[in-house]
Amino acid sequence: MDFTIDPLGPCRKKVGVTIPMERIRAEYDRQYGEINKQIAVPGFRKGHTPRKLLEQRFGSRLGEDVKESLVKAALEELIRDRKLELLAPPSIDLARLDLDPARPLSFEFELTTRPEFATPTWKGLELRVPPVAVAQAELDQAVEGLRRRGARLETAPEAVIGDGDVLVLDWAAAADGVTVSQDTGAYHAFGRGTLAGLPAQELETQLRGQRAGATAEATLTAAADDPREELRGRPLHVAVTVREVKRHVLPEVDAEFLKAHDYDDAEEMRADIKRQIQRGKTRERDHQAEDGLVTQVVESASIELPEELLAQELEVWTERRKRELLEGGTPEAELEMQAAAGRPDARLAIEADLKRFFVLDRIAREEGLAVGDQELAQALSEVAQAYGRPLEEVLKAYRAGGRIEELRGQIRHRKVRAAIRRAAQVIEKA
Repeated sequence: MDFTIDPLGPCRKKVGVTIPMERIRAEYDRQYGEINKQIAVPGFRKGHTPRKLLEQRFGSRLGEDVKESLVKAALEELIRDRKLELLAPPSIDLARLDLDPARPLSFEFELTTRPEFATPTWKGLELRVPPVAVAQAELDQAVEGLRRRGARLETAPEAVIGDGDVLVLDWAAAADGVTVSQDTGAYHAFGRGTLAGLPAQELETQLRGQRAGATAEATLTAAADDPREELRGRPLHVAVTVREVKRHVLPEVDAEFLKAHDYDDAEEMRADIKRQIQRGKTRERDHQAEDGLVTQVVESASIELPEELLAQELEVWTERRKRELLEGGTPEAELEMQAAAGRPDARLAIEADLKRFFVLDRIAREEGLAVGDQELAQALSEVAQAYGRPLEEVLKAYRAGGRIEELRGQIRHRKVRAAIRRAAQVIEKA
C-alpha cells in the first residue's frame, strides 16, 4: 500500500491511501475461499462451488466486507510503518469508497495524532527544599490532640457558651406555623454553624456568651439538596432552648495516661509525637517537591496541542460549570455569560493538564512503567475503603463508567512522578 501524509496543523494530518489491484484481488480471493469452505451450495460439495456462482450469490455483500477489511488493514499498516500514535480513530465513510477489483482503490481522510515533541530532560534535576522543623507550638498542639481523644464530656452548669462547647438542647423547625421537624435533648457542637443539617450561624450568634437555659429564634432556609424532602429549600422558623452546656475535660498527662498510650514517661511521648509530626511534614514537603519537579519537566517540553482536543475539553468544562452554577441557584439566563467568563482561565488549566498528561505518558512508555492487575486491584480496594463501600460495588461502578483504564493511567503517572523524584537531587537548604 502507498501512503501520503501532509500536515494540516498541530497534531492534524491529511492521509492519502492507495491500495493496489493485486491487494484487492488477493482479499477477494481470500474471502471467497473462506465462503467456499464454510457454505455448501446445492449441487456442489463444500469447498467446490465455482467462483462464478459464488460471485453471483455473494458478490454484493462480499464487496462491503472486502472494503472494510482492506481499510482496516491500511490503517494498521499506516500506524505501524509510520509509527503514528492516534488520539482517536479516523472517520472514514466506507459507503463513499468505490471498490473495483480492476483498478486501485484510493481515498483520503484526516486524523489527529498525539503531539510530537522531544522528551524533556527529567533525570538528574536539582531541587532545593527547606529543612523540616517541628515548632514547640506544633508539638504542644499534638499533645493536646492526644489528650482530647481521651477527654470526658461533663456538664458545666455556670459555663458561658463558646466554641468547642457541646450544647444539649431542644429545637423545633416550623413552616407556615406548622412544626415540620424537631428534637429534644439533641447534642450540638457549638461553633460549627449547623444544627441537624440546618444553617445555624444566626442562632449561634444569639447563644454565644449565654448560659444553660438560654433560648434563641431565627428564620433560616434549608439547603436545596437537603435529604429531608419536607424541608428542602423551605424557609423555616427555628427555636432552640439550651438545657445543658457540656465541656470536654482533658485527662492529665500522668502515669495512667502514659501507660494507656504505651509510653514510659512524658519525654518519650513527646519525642515519639515529634517524630510523627516530622514524618508527616517531610511527606508533605516531598510531595510538594515532586510537584515542583514535574512542573519543571512539563514546562521544559515544547508541545503544540491540537485545537480540536482543546475545544472538546473546554466544552466539557463549560457544560460542567453550567451545571454547577445552576445547582448553586444561578438563573438559567445568566449561565452562559458566567461560564464564558471563566473559559480563558479554564483553557489555560486544560492546556497545562494535557501537557502534563502527554509528558508523563511519554516517560512511562519509554521507561516501560506498566501497571499490573495486582496494583490495579489494590487501588480499587483503597477506593472502596475510603468510601466505605464493598469492593465488588466499586469495581462494578468503575467498569460501568469505563474508568478502569483511567485509573490504570493515574497509577502509571504516579509511578512516573516517583521516578522523577528518585532521579532528582533534592537539596535541603534553609
